[in-house]
Amino acid sequence: IALHTGTGFSTSNYDLWPFLSRALLVGLMFVGGCAGSTAGGIKVIRFWIALKVFAALLSKAFRPSVVRPLRVGGSVIDQSQRLAAVSYFLLILLLFGLGTMVLMLVESGQVQCDFQTAMSAALSTLCNVGPGLYEVGSTKNYGWFSDGGKAVLSLLMCLGRLELYAILVLFLPSFWRSD
Repeated sequence: IALHTGTGFSTSNYDLWPFLSRALLVGLMFVGGCAGSTAGGIKVIRFWIALKVFAALLSKAFRPSVVRPLRVGGSVIDQSQRLAAVSYFLLILLLFGLGTMVLMLVESGQVQCDFQTAMSAALSTLCNVGPGLYEVGSTKNYGWFSDGGKAVLSLLMCLGRLELYAILVLFLPSFWRSD
């Protein structure tokens, strides 16, 4: 619950938990909170829509002539909402991967920054969870990162907290033109 809400509190060292339990925590970090909540992550509704879109694509592969509207909670999800949910989902995955790789490059001299720690730190900051796993787990901290590593993590944190689009729109030239 604490990871899901973004408070950063912990009641135990979950690095000692079995692999499956830690994998479940990582999955929940990605999903995040519900729509309208201040918790980070993809959000449950976007995750659900993306899963339904992927399921519909699989169904379409073996039943190409069947046309069914995509519904969530009785409401039909139109094409633009589907595209927005899947785009956001994929953008989070892309930023997570890039953040992990950049963090590994920036922190290549640090013994503490193995792949699992870099991945966990990138995910935790992008989804605004707080603690990660391994060297940034519930009993440790981010203080050992270099200034470059902290800059990468800060950028990921800003992108995740502002739901990506508020920051990414700043890089569009059309945003700065006065029409």
